Amino acid sequence: MDMAAPEHQLPRSPSNIWADRRYSTPHVRDAVPSIIFSFRNPPKRFRLGPPGSNSSSAGSSSSSSKQQRVPKNATSTGDQLPEPLRRFQAGELPEEEEQWHILVPQGVRETLPNKEIQRQSALFEIIKSEKDYVRDLELTKEIFVFPLYKMSIIPSERLRGFITTVFFNLDEIHVHHQRLLNALYARQRKEHPCIQSIADIILDTSTQLLPEYEAYILNYHSAEKCHRDEYKENPRYHDFIEKALLDPRTQKRNFTTFLIRPFNRLSRLKLLLDRPLKETGPGHPDRATIPFITNILEGFMTHANQAVEIAKSEEIFWNLYKSVPAYYEGEILHMDWFDERRTLVYEGDLLRRYRSSSGYKDAGLYVALLDNYFLMLKHQTYPNDPTTNCIMSRPIPLQYLRITSFSEGPDTWGIRSESSRLMGALKLFNCFSRSPIPPEDQDAESMEEDPAWSRNQLPPSDNRLGMYPFTIYHASAPKTRYKLYAKSADKRDEWVTAIKGALSDFKARQETNMIFGLLAGEEFTDPSGKQVSSNMTCAAPFSYGGKHYIATGRLSGVYIYQYMESGFQEEFVIPLYSPRNIVALPDYDKLIVHADGGLVAYSLDLIVHVVQSRAYADLSTSVEWISPEDSEVTLFHAMYIASGRRMMIAYVCKDRLRITLRLLSVVQNKDSRQSGKMHNQTSGTRMSPSFRLFGEPINIPRDVHELCTFNGIIGICYSKGIYIVDPTNAAATPNLWTLPKSRIGTMNPTPSLILESRCAATRPLGLVGWDKYIMVVYEELGCYIDRLGVSNRSSAYIRWESKATAYVQMGEYLLLFSAGFIEVRTVSKGKLVQVLEGTDVRLVCRGIPLAENMNLVAMNDRDEQGEVVEKLFQIVYSN
Repeated sequence: MDMAAPEHQLPRSPSNIWADRRYSTPHVRDAVPSIIFSFRNPPKRFRLGPPGSNSSSAGSSSSSSKQQRVPKNATSTGDQLPEPLRRFQAGELPEEEEQWHILVPQGVRETLPNKEIQRQSALFEIIKSEKDYVRDLELTKEIFVFPLYKMSIIPSERLRGFITTVFFNLDEIHVHHQRLLNALYARQRKEHPCIQSIADIILDTSTQLLPEYEAYILNYHSAEKCHRDEYKENPRYHDFIEKALLDPRTQKRNFTTFLIRPFNRLSRLKLLLDRPLKETGPGHPDRATIPFITNILEGFMTHANQAVEIAKSEEIFWNLYKSVPAYYEGEILHMDWFDERRTLVYEGDLLRRYRSSSGYKDAGLYVALLDNYFLMLKHQTYPNDPTTNCIMSRPIPLQYLRITSFSEGPDTWGIRSESSRLMGALKLFNCFSRSPIPPEDQDAESMEEDPAWSRNQLPPSDNRLGMYPFTIYHASAPKTRYKLYAKSADKRDEWVTAIKGALSDFKARQETNMIFGLLAGEEFTDPSGKQVSSNMTCAAPFSYGGKHYIATGRLSGVYIYQYMESGFQEEFVIPLYSPRNIVALPDYDKLIVHADGGLVAYSLDLIVHVVQSRAYADLSTSVEWISPEDSEVTLFHAMYIASGRRMMIAYVCKDRLRITLRLLSVVQNKDSRQSGKMHNQTSGTRMSPSFRLFGEPINIPRDVHELCTFNGIIGICYSKGIYIVDPTNAAATPNLWTLPKSRIGTMNPTPSLILESRCAATRPLGLVGWDKYIMVVYEELGCYIDRLGVSNRSSAYIRWESKATAYVQMGEYLLLFSAGFIEVRTVSKGKLVQVLEGTDVRLVCRGIPLAENMNLVAMNDRDEQGEVVEKLFQIVYSN
């Protein structure tokens, strides 16, 4: 299956958040450059090679490590370095003795005020924590990285890529912190026992550290996932990690702790800097420098946390993509997973209650809100297989998603015995937390066998545990509503906020990137200025003599309107009962009307003359009867053939014995005002000099309900498919063929059978095509065929969101009309790209193929007084 944002949304593109973030401060130090957090430059990778290699990073790291070792005879300002300080910097002191008041003689401490003692202890703690951090970075390489190169744990072709992904630029971070530690040691040796400040050192180093941390933090989630997958799938790597963690230097910490150590270091450093700031007196440079550093770190960590959430959202998003199957076998659902704007807005567990034969039952759902679809899923776990999802209800596009009833009080379900309430509450909490914790007296194996522990078979809720409901539904099916329950009012509010925000953002994005729009909503009035009451069933706009007119079909007749500055105004009415279709052909001076079971033509020149002169005229003398006198016309269609050089009229004629398709060629008639109707004495049928019979009538099925044209051919839509007729060679092709056809000789006939059953349950409307793609349009779905009428694309189909009553093709787009919506899809993929909403939507004018006609849609609207009025809109490209 093929699968922007409020404050709660987690965008998928990190560069959108991090780019162009600048942090500045008043002139604390002239030499401090402004720091820019930007992910535009590609991050550096882990360059550490195997032990003994000539890696520049490894070399610089080892040399820096040697330089920080202080010999016993080291001196500072000509004096011998105190032994306790030397041992501290050399790493020879026990951890419990690594404290400032132990390293400083008692006589010195007694001369210092208490605030200065606290300040010096805090500065010492910063240096000590930096030493511990550098040691952990070294341990990561010594315990994990180097052995991976020595031992054949991971295949050689994947080894360097694995280390690059998991440890990334940890070596660069180590080099910078080793340099920072050396500078802190030098300041400590120079000013011990009372250090004036180390803030300047940390500030200078931060400008170099933060870009490395940016890259590491962005990669952290990928690193953790790569390690987790290898740990799960590679037994040798699993054993290696477990043995490595037995090293006493790890202090019983797990592997993830070492990976997340750089991420936690910055927040730890900020907390350590806050302590000496509290003990620093006024006038000291640290009163300005330390807040500057902490502001930088705080801003960086805020965006770093966002980056981590982005990474988590990325993983959840792609896991969701991999685990979501097709809703129905053979259905194509274009959710556009690979669109660069695709975002997972919110996700989590909800409950749905439904009625069954045995009463109410609870269903645990995993619900995901994307920026274009709303998904309701159910987890299904199979042995030795990753967790997959079953789509419990058809994904709802945000164009159709509606939310209501989100302020109700909590619902309480059922009454349970006192002995089972505590256990039920614990299980319910674990099901929602997605990490169940079994009771101590129940082992993991029995837990897996107990269906009550399944995510999807939640135990009944305690009557004291209120579940907070909200309701969503599909706009085209408002009677089918989904009442979902959250475990708390806050969680429900989060869901409601997320859904409303996603809908608002989606609407704004759609309005900015509209493909089609509705132009010039015109109202129609009678000569007294009142609105016409009956609904419009068809329309035909035309221009004649430099002025614009429109003929509209209503229940009582054909109304002719002339365009005035105030809109279209009724001029006169042609008394034809319940017209079904109107076509204006200005080039042929014809207005063709299908009404009262017959097909007639009027002179446009005469109609325009009557409108302009405002004089009464009897149009019956100029009527040209097109259809036979003893037959009933059920369908009528106009089209151009032969590359637009010939206008054809196709209509379905019904008599007592049969139903036939008749083709007429429209010809120029200079004296159309006086043509009238002509009678053929031999056949008993009416003939018109402007319409000539093209070929013989063709027998067709009796249940024909629609005609369509496609690439110069005629499609006859009936209950079982579409008959194809070539009007240029109709007499020579008496054996009509239907489509779509099943592909013969396929290895798996199931998709073809599914497509046949789906097509049999709905009615075809016509054919559309773009480039090499041909689609058969049904009321409820669409499928693809080749030029021989055989279904292709593995007999897959696309289901519409609303049941279509009509369609029209505009370029590469297919527009589907239903009572409340105009659904816009691409012909080549069937992808939903836009939805136009209205009330009582009707396609009243479908442009003639190969002609520059417009497509018009009528719908109900409200005027300034709030009254319901009918308006006519033209569908146009928005650009």
